[in-house]
Amino acid sequence: MRKLELLAPIVALSLAAAPVRAGTEAFHVSLDGLAAFPVGTLAGGRSAADAMDTGFGLKAEVLYDLAPAARAGIAIAGIFDDAEALVGPARVPADLTAIPVHAVFELHTPRRARFGAYGEAGFGMTAATLRPKGLGAAETRSQTAFSFLAGGGLSLEVAGDWQARVGALYEQAVTGEGEVWAKGDDPKFVLLTLGAHFHR
Repeated sequence: MRKLELLAPIVALSLAAAPVRAGTEAFHVSLDGLAAFPVGTLAGGRSAADAMDTGFGLKAEVLYDLAPAARAGIAIAGIFDDAEALVGPARVPADLTAIPVHAVFELHTPRRARFGAYGEAGFGMTAATLRPKGLGAAETRSQTAFSFLAGGGLSLEVAGDWQARVGALYEQAVTGEGEVWAKGDDPKFVLLTLGAHFHR
């Protein structure tokens, strides 16, 4: 239930934010399911894949045209993962939730192309919450850190203003000492995305 509550604002963004300026500019809305694979090592030398499992979630983007082959806007995602928390001397299972919010810039092939490609980059913040399982709200930890992403993908026009898209992104937070991450943990994920893109 908690995950559904966190995903609701992401879906609402994709449905409500785009029409705000639609009368004057072309806009684009993407809604993707994602799988998040932790990569690299944490500050202590431990593999990120040993500390976190593959995560899943949802990503939404609302973009506006800047030029025929460029657009910019905002992206928000919810990533849910099984991880570990250090409670006293012991490591215990925990639920990790990451909410990255990024300003994004995208380059893409011409809109009229049935098959297309795009590349994007962005920067912003990621809010992380770590909840040790079975220990109650008192042990819940939160931390916000600067983060960035880069990647791209392919698109296929399926009907009118709709496209199917598949993509891959590299996303990294730059962390200091906090409740969720240690200084230098700098958690990194490869995100695989699959979803729909609407443009007007």
